[in-house]
Amino acid sequence: MKKLAAVAALAALTLFYPQAGLSQSSEELKALREEIEALKESQKISQERRLLERDIDALQDGQRALQKDLQDIKTLLQARPAAAPSAEPQNAVLTVDGAPSKGEKTAKLTLVEFTDFQ
Repeated sequence: MKKLAAVAALAALTLFYPQAGLSQSSEELKALREEIEALKESQKISQERRLLERDIDALQDGQRALQKDLQDIKTLLQARPAAAPSAEPQNAVLTVDGAPSKGEKTAKLTLVEFTDFQ
């Protein structure tokens, strides 16, 4: 019976006696709230940083692909044979007998052919 009374007294003291370790002042609670907010902000910044790093990686991959395409184009252009030199001008004799004309009959004429591929 003594043991039971001792256990009951110990339980009552434990339940009803204020413990210094469990109670916190308002300053401590305020500090804890500020620390929680700082941790939330830090987590948000970390998440934004991961998103930015992912975007940067995607941009770098795109840039590498463009550089590879450019190098392929350069290789193709270098491997292609040089353009044929333009043909020598040809002298042709045109007769304008009977056609209305003005000037010397032996005057030279330059004929330029122009094409627009649109």
